[in-house]
Amino acid sequence: MADDLLSKAEAAAERRDWSEAADILAGAGDSSEVWEKRGFYLSRAERFEEAIALLKRLREREPRSARVLYAIGYQHAQREEWAQAIEWYRRALELAPDYLKASYRLAQAHHRAGHKAPAQVAAAKVVRLWHAGDGDFKKREGAKFARACHLLAKLQMHSDPDGAVDLLQQAVEQEPRDAYHRYLLGKALTRSGRPQDALEPLRRAKRMEPRKAFIDLELIRALAESGRESDALEHLRPVARHCHAWDAYNGGRLALRLGETELARSLLERSIRRGPTRGDSRVKELLESLPEAASVASDDAQPQEQPTGEVVFLNPKRRFGFLIDKDGVKRHFRLRDEELRKGTEVTFVPTEPKKGPAADDVRIAS
Repeated sequence: MADDLLSKAEAAAERRDWSEAADILAGAGDSSEVWEKRGFYLSRAERFEEAIALLKRLREREPRSARVLYAIGYQHAQREEWAQAIEWYRRALELAPDYLKASYRLAQAHHRAGHKAPAQVAAAKVVRLWHAGDGDFKKREGAKFARACHLLAKLQMHSDPDGAVDLLQQAVEQEPRDAYHRYLLGKALTRSGRPQDALEPLRRAKRMEPRKAFIDLELIRALAESGRESDALEHLRPVARHCHAWDAYNGGRLALRLGETELARSLLERSIRRGPTRGDSRVKELLESLPEAASVASDDAQPQEQPTGEVVFLNPKRRFGFLIDKDGVKRHFRLRDEELRKGTEVTFVPTEPKKGPAADDVRIAS
């Protein structure tokens, strides 16, 4: 009977119906295989509390299993309980010091918890373990290696941009289709005094992720530092319409550098009004340092404001969600961007279909 239920659960998992798969295994007995698989399905179904409880029971049965300890840590990480995640990952590594996946997740958890030095140590260990492995190991763990390189580069960007370039070139080699490795490589090249070399990876990143304003802004910075100010300004004007929060702040700084004071003012005023930069002292100080506004601003100096809102509900299976706009209106939208999460700030185009207020072209407000 257990084998039959395992087969049914695997069939449900193939359909990505993780809750059904987990529930099927609830009646499949208490073997370690059943508990481990059910814990995995509960995790994928985002039933993390149940997964933790089951995995802790499995840990009592198999106290020397680093994989079970790692799995418990992973559930806590999914709940953003970083201290607990770190503790379980450490326990796993005490049993299996060369467990690359646990070192990678430990680096991630320390980074999310704001622990820079421990994150660097754990990520550096991932890099060492990967380089010491054989060909099959490197192929299997290439993605984790690339992401550990990315994290290390991000952490040392300001202190050692040349070292960050080397790490990111390795990341790009392992994951050439990842736009964010190329974006950060371009940023590191600019910071290391090679803005001309930064243009190619940044353009590639933009082609991969054309809707990410922060990639455009880094490309604009590289153009400006390459002595191509007119190209940088030509690129900045249309991008400015899509900048919010920190992107609007960084766009304002670029505009000011390029001599476009009113465009800078418009971006900085947008940055200080909403999002994580609302009322930020750095934005306020930069705004206050600008000369008084001209009585009539040019069209170019006033990027068109886009409506913004916050995602309050998502149904990925049925491909729809709801957002609340800044006026408190709840709007329905079709889910097209897989990166959207509850609580994400977005821009959108208002529409008014028969079923009530709605939104189209919903994008993450960077």
